[in-house]
Amino acid sequence: MANVDLSQYGITGVKEVLHNPSYEVLFEEETKPGLTGYEVGQVSELGAVDVQTGKFTGRSPKDKYIVMDE
Repeated sequence: MANVDLSQYGITGVKEVLHNPSYEVLFEEETKPGLTGYEVGQVSELGAVDVQTGKFTGRSPKDKYIVMDE
């Protein structure tokens, strides 16, 4: 795996980055025991993984897009 400097994006202390994992690997990584805080994924009653992303992760109300359907 190539070393990528993520500090330019304000991301520090990264131990490992999974790039394009399969569904199975992603599910396993998000639900493994020992995760805390925002790292924890919980399996919903329908089998999807839910994660808490924090308070300010949505788009700005000022972000608007116009889509032209043909």
